[in-house]
Amino acid sequence: MDKKKLEEELEEFKEEPLTPKVKIIAGGMSASIHLLMALSMTPITYYYNVILGLNSVLIAYAWLLFAIWNALNDPLFAIFQERYISKKYGRRIPYLRFGAPFLGLFFILLWMPFLIVDVNQEMVLFLYFLINLLALDTMYTLISAANFALHYEITFTQKERTNLAIYNNFITAIATGIIIASPLIFLYNKDDGVNPLLYPAFSLLGLVCIFLIILGSYTLKEKPYLKYEVPLGFIEGIKTCFKNKPWLISQGVGFFGAITGTIFLTGILYYILIVLSPPFYLVIICLVTVFVSFIIFVIFLNKLLDTFGIKYAYLLCVVIGTIGFILLFFIGWNTFPGWNIYYALIPLICVTIGFGTLSILGTTFNGENIDYDEKLTGKRREVTYGGVGALFGKPAISIANAIFLFIISFYNFDPDAGSNQSADAILGLMIAFALIPGICLAISGIFLLFWPLHGPEWDKIKEELKEIHLIKEIEFLKGLREKGVID
Repeated sequence: MDKKKLEEELEEFKEEPLTPKVKIIAGGMSASIHLLMALSMTPITYYYNVILGLNSVLIAYAWLLFAIWNALNDPLFAIFQERYISKKYGRRIPYLRFGAPFLGLFFILLWMPFLIVDVNQEMVLFLYFLINLLALDTMYTLISAANFALHYEITFTQKERTNLAIYNNFITAIATGIIIASPLIFLYNKDDGVNPLLYPAFSLLGLVCIFLIILGSYTLKEKPYLKYEVPLGFIEGIKTCFKNKPWLISQGVGFFGAITGTIFLTGILYYILIVLSPPFYLVIICLVTVFVSFIIFVIFLNKLLDTFGIKYAYLLCVVIGTIGFILLFFIGWNTFPGWNIYYALIPLICVTIGFGTLSILGTTFNGENIDYDEKLTGKRREVTYGGVGALFGKPAISIANAIFLFIISFYNFDPDAGSNQSADAILGLMIAFALIPGICLAISGIFLLFWPLHGPEWDKIKEELKEIHLIKEIEFLKGLREKGVID
């Protein structure tokens, strides 16, 4: 059928657009989930290692053990969520509404182990750290899968979904700034223990995030044709993912990109508080400069996408980030006469723009792979791909933390020495923090070069998919009209 005629037919079912209020709440919910998990997966290593004194190698083993469950639970829970629908609440809402308090609770307990155990008993603290990670990630998996899918299911039209993504990306960019800044501010008082405001601040943050997730569960309503489609079988659903060659290539991009981002967010505390060890006002200057540069870049992100397309916009960010990490290794610390802390600003800006923007573009990038899958299977399977993709992405988080910790241990990093580290320990920190992620980000760029979903042929397929989406939307809306749901 002609696309123009389909669009004219769809006009008969004019959907009331999502209000800015709903889009802000949706963005706040996504940012809250991202914020709680990111603060639990990266700066927590510094906190347990340097502040609580847990052995670096023990923390590395905890991350590697955690990786097993972290990888397996996502595809299992995601496919379960696709197949189970609550008559009262729907398919996504129950996990968001009833899981949020547990996610917030585990976040608070992870940062306050002294409420439960004696932090001076090393093996007890090790087990507490591991068990809490497992519990927190289980809730995160259920909640993030529901949130990911819900953003595609609260509106019928692709136009509204795109506009929703713009709100979501901007609010997530602000959350990224909080993820970087808050640990630096509250863990700055490293020689005399943590800043006493850490615990009330993170408790308040956890409670606010719980509120925003629950608010989203009452505000957002799942409704399009997707939840009425019969899903593929469990085994068939997984096998079909691995037949999607562009998606497989993108897992290489994502795996090495996740290692890069995790090491950056883990290592930034070690780098600023131990390698640079600046006065507090310089920490604030660095944070403000980096964050403002990042926000300015994000504002022009849509223009970048229009000019280069998703593949080459993504590749540009990889190049910027890789250059940033290499510069950070060579000029980001005291390696030549006359060096001062301001030399570190340009590399930090490049790194933040590079990896920070990749996290925002990730949803759009993955959406192309799911579009390709829809062409193959005729179904939309965002949650399934999110779950199966975790087989690659989630272990990368643990591997990244373990690599960082093993390297700094090999170079004799002493968590009790604060900023008074040996020259070897500082070198090890810079290898772990700058050189390794720079190499990993470059490898992710090499994978990206082979990703085929761009160019005239793919544009043609995308146009065909638009027609398929229009037909599905019209059929779905006709079904709603027959049921008396809409006029």
